[in-house]
Amino acid sequence: MITIRKYQDNDYAAVDEILKQAFNVSKAHDKDLNNLEYVALKDDVIVGYFIIRTMHDIITSKDYAHLEYVCVKEEYQNQGIASEMMRYAINEGKLMNLAYFELTSNYTRKSAHHVYEKVGFNKIDTYVYKLSLKEDKNVSNE
Repeated sequence: MITIRKYQDNDYAAVDEILKQAFNVSKAHDKDLNNLEYVALKDDVIVGYFIIRTMHDIITSKDYAHLEYVCVKEEYQNQGIASEMMRYAINEGKLMNLAYFELTSNYTRKSAHHVYEKVGFNKIDTYVYKLSLKEDKNVSNE
């Protein structure tokens, strides 16, 4: 059985390991009220992580969110954990009265794309651009 709950400070080491495995980044110790962090557990072991980053569009006056750093530990992939995490996030979004979710995903993450589409996300034609204003060893410009 999968349990999903809010991230706690003592989850740091397990989440950092998952993020390094999935995205080759280390987790910072930052806190931000607009970033809601969650972990997925299987048999009391942290096996997944994601962030709901809430935002407000001042043009349309709609609250929405980005789903970020959605990842499952490699040895626990293909067990429905990511789908369960996505369903949980969607339910949280409804409870927060969000208008919609957005997410970006590297084109190489085909299995992740399958999960996103399976839970109802639609692929839209877009390009993602990035301009780094300072060097950050934890973030890739690719």
